[in-house]
Amino acid sequence: MACVGQFKRGKSTLINALVGTSAVPTGILPVTSAVTVIRHGRCLSAAVRLKNGETHEIGPERIGDYVSEECNPENMKDVDAVEIMVNHPILSQGLCLVDTPGLGSVFLGNTAVTKDFVPHIDAAIIVLGADPPISGDEAELVAEIAKQTAELIVVLNKADRVAGTDLDTAKKFTRDVLERRLGRTLSPIYSVSATERIAGRADSRDWPQFERHLMGLTVGSRSALIAAALKRGIERLDRRLTKEIDLQILALTEPLSATEAKLALLNKQITALERSLGDLSYLVQAEQDELSRAFANSVLQMVDRLLPQASAPIQDSIRRAITRFGLRKSAIHQAQKLSEQLMEAEFPVLLNAAEELYRKGMERFTQLAQSFVEKISSVDIAPGAFGIDDSPALDRSFQVASRFYYHEQQTLAPTSAWGQVTDLILPFRIVKDRIERDVEKFLNELFETNGTLIRNDLDAMVMESRRRLESELREFLQRTRISAEQRFSRTRATLAAGEDAVRGELARLNGVRAQVEASQH
Repeated sequence: MACVGQFKRGKSTLINALVGTSAVPTGILPVTSAVTVIRHGRCLSAAVRLKNGETHEIGPERIGDYVSEECNPENMKDVDAVEIMVNHPILSQGLCLVDTPGLGSVFLGNTAVTKDFVPHIDAAIIVLGADPPISGDEAELVAEIAKQTAELIVVLNKADRVAGTDLDTAKKFTRDVLERRLGRTLSPIYSVSATERIAGRADSRDWPQFERHLMGLTVGSRSALIAAALKRGIERLDRRLTKEIDLQILALTEPLSATEAKLALLNKQITALERSLGDLSYLVQAEQDELSRAFANSVLQMVDRLLPQASAPIQDSIRRAITRFGLRKSAIHQAQKLSEQLMEAEFPVLLNAAEELYRKGMERFTQLAQSFVEKISSVDIAPGAFGIDDSPALDRSFQVASRFYYHEQQTLAPTSAWGQVTDLILPFRIVKDRIERDVEKFLNELFETNGTLIRNDLDAMVMESRRRLESELREFLQRTRISAEQRFSRTRATLAAGEDAVRGELARLNGVRAQVEASQH
């Protein structure tokens, strides 16, 4: 069960609260730089597994040397995972809690580590917060995990830092974002405080319900989770093995010159595609400009619709005023209050309009990027011979969740000091006219400013999609090139060893393939 979320959500503290000991390091700075697995053991102990396959036992006090960003920046020590053994009932049924690096910190490698771990997840504790609420990266990761498992436990940690009404609002906002993104109903979202739990408040907030849910999975759903995990893992391995075996057999049975020609053609195609990434960037920029213009029109339509609704009652009160003293301040205050009420009602409509434009833009981006990827397999030669890895997940790379939050609504300075002075010396009729015009201008700027906030967020989301698009495609091309070159080197070495070596290798590959097929039944 992986504990995932944005950096500084308190994931490590939450795990420590669950297992009743300071097993995982915590701190002010982003701490976790490598995957940390907490398993059941007779006593507290730890081991570090390196990417080269070596495993070393370490003292619990040295865990931070391998998982903290301070002691192991960007995982310079090549840690694959750190395993911690803890004697606790919640782990006794075989549950493994996994502390993952936080998303969205300045350490980009940490986010990559967490996303790479997604295929191994059988269930997840999604650790979010109320202030700030769920981020785009978090919502994207939840959607990715939801494709692996339906077992999601969502908690809003650090609930002790947020007022009750704000916490309820954040919980509703989080549920709405995730259910809309996942297309299904979520189980209860728990408001918890890991620090309160560590301090001894076992009945704090939703902590008892959270623990009961977790224990229900470890006991009641244990068999089903294990079966699903085994089935998913075996199917994934079967697909990869079968594909690799077929590619190696093909390379050994066709002339070496044909394989060499394919490799040369592939390298030529990849080089051309890398150059054309710039062209794709221009196409995406055009889509972004179109999205921005379309949403700007939505904002103008909103202003045209709301301005009369807000202006009419204020103008009426100004015309009925019998004294100038405090009139401007009162009118501006009323305008501010009305604008907030109208924006609060209008905000979901404007948000939906922005998200609809964004979804349409992402569909177009996906089409552009997919056609780009398909170029590499449209060459008039055997498509599988290159050993092209699975194409990038373009349909999910652009699904950045909404970053629009109503509480970010901006206010503006209501009037200048000079304006307040002239209100005292000009005729009252003129003062009323001036205040009416200023109030309408003030309302217009308020609506436009808050609409522009959402427009800017929309632009930022699209820019992030552009960055991910190019990154995904470049990584895809690089993986494709490396995979093909490695396979060609192995094939050439086997062919150079003679016919007996080739026959022996083909017999071995066919035998392995038969084992894979047998395991599928």
